[in-house]
Amino acid sequence: MSFLNADEEVLLVKLYITKITQLCGLFRFPEEVEATAITFLKRFYLKNTVMDWHPKNVMCGPSLSRVVIVLLRISLC
Repeated sequence: MSFLNADEEVLLVKLYITKITQLCGLFRFPEEVEATAITFLKRFYLKNTVMDWHPKNVMCGPSLSRVVIVLLRISLC
């Protein structure tokens, strides 16, 4: 079994940050929404690791609906 080193974890998080940017562009969210989503992802990985929580699962997990509601509220302000 091979584990990711710290540099590989950072690369994986950076990849998913680009995914956030693409999704926000696709849905035409304001820059503030994109920045908030990226900040949430980065803050999550300050205390957690990609080995335990894959970014795809974090972005598309059960809490996604709550995050989307918050982001939509921000974009409507």
